[in-house]
Amino acid sequence: MNTVSADIPVQYLTSNKTMSVNCIDDEGVDDYVLITMFGAPWVDYGIDDLPNGERVHPPYSYGYHSAYTVTSRLTVNNQAYYATLFNRDVELGLFSWKGAKRPFHSDVFTINKAVVNETRQPVLYHTFLCEDAAGKTLAVEVFSLTNPESIYLLEDQLIIK
Repeated sequence: MNTVSADIPVQYLTSNKTMSVNCIDDEGVDDYVLITMFGAPWVDYGIDDLPNGERVHPPYSYGYHSAYTVTSRLTVNNQAYYATLFNRDVELGLFSWKGAKRPFHSDVFTINKAVVNETRQPVLYHTFLCEDAAGKTLAVEVFSLTNPESIYLLEDQLIIK
């Protein structure tokens, strides 16, 4: 059995690709094969958090905002399954007020939502996974709720595999 492998540069992981192979078997018969490979899900995500509550100062710990307002916009393009993950019990309802959405081609989701910090966490994690047959795209946003004046972004990653 013969195999073909290639390293695909990161900037092309979300693009559909076509591979053409010209093969000649043991009997000299020439075969041409065209293979379409779909890209990993394409995601454009932006989220802003603003304080929307009083400042809580627990003993022996970081202070945090008791509430915040989340404004978010997610644009996705590809036939994939989408789900939010690892959010420390804070569900933002990104996919039309649900935590996940079955495969669809493309859509835009927006939220503008006030959230009470019932978990009393000094950070907000917002992570979601987009997965299709070609790969996975993981978006990770981590916000600090400890600054008295504002909420600021600690981590913003888009991981494509």
